[in-house]
Amino acid sequence: MRLIPLFSLLILSLSLMSCAKDDIFEAKKMQMQASKAGYEWRDMDDMIKKAEKAFLDGDSDEASRLGKAAILQGKMALEQAEAAKQAGPEF
Repeated sequence: MRLIPLFSLLILSLSLMSCAKDDIFEAKKMQMQASKAGYEWRDMDDMIKKAEKAFLDGDSDEASRLGKAAILQGKMALEQAEAAKQAGPEF
């Protein structure tokens, strides 16, 4: 009887780790895109490194949170790059 809950707990923890890993991967992808556009934000690299460390330490919740924060920064950096293309004086 105890094997079923333990198995469920194992599956749940593996799926949470997978989500954190996916968030870190997506954050790295966003960082590369923002860097290529010339608008990588200052804290993105730090957030990704902290997320990787948290993941290796087994804290998948913190790793996922940091990864998602870095993804958001990457999206905003890309939006900033798009807005900068249209910047200029208006007469």
